[in-house]
Amino acid sequence: GILSAMTKSAFHSQLEHNPSPATLLEHLNRTIFHLTEEKVFVTFAYLLIDHKTKSVRLATAGHPPILYRKEKTSNIAQYRTISLGLGIREKNEFTEEQIKYDSGDILLLYTDGVIEATGDGGTQFGTEKLEDLLKINDGSAGEICSMITSALRRFTKSEVFQDDVTLVC
Repeated sequence: GILSAMTKSAFHSQLEHNPSPATLLEHLNRTIFHLTEEKVFVTFAYLLIDHKTKSVRLATAGHPPILYRKEKTSNIAQYRTISLGLGIREKNEFTEEQIKYDSGDILLLYTDGVIEATGDGGTQFGTEKLEDLLKINDGSAGEICSMITSALRRFTKSEVFQDDVTLVC
């Protein structure tokens, strides 16, 4: 919890200087590296959404891919910039990608606890199941997150997850 609070605070502090996803992650990485013990890291995904140009700039640090569904085709694309988690190395280069979107398109961010949730026989929920659920659901962001959470509970046969399960749609 302390690491999360510290990361959130450092993130908000860095936003004031330069909101560029790659630059922000470089600064945030250095901050976390200097403030934490060895072998402590944070996975991170940062999206900068510009509604005027209908574009998203994104950068990730050891985080699962962001899923992007085009409303017109229901095709799913994965976006992630290859990099280690924040705080692993003092110097780490980050890159960013840009996505142009249309109204009705969906972006889904999730923690690894979603895709690594285990069911019978130790099988993992996986990215493919998550993509399949995203393809078939046209509800609101809240409805999509609720539907995925319900599917995870059915898959794991448990109301309580063994790992952090967070969804942002």
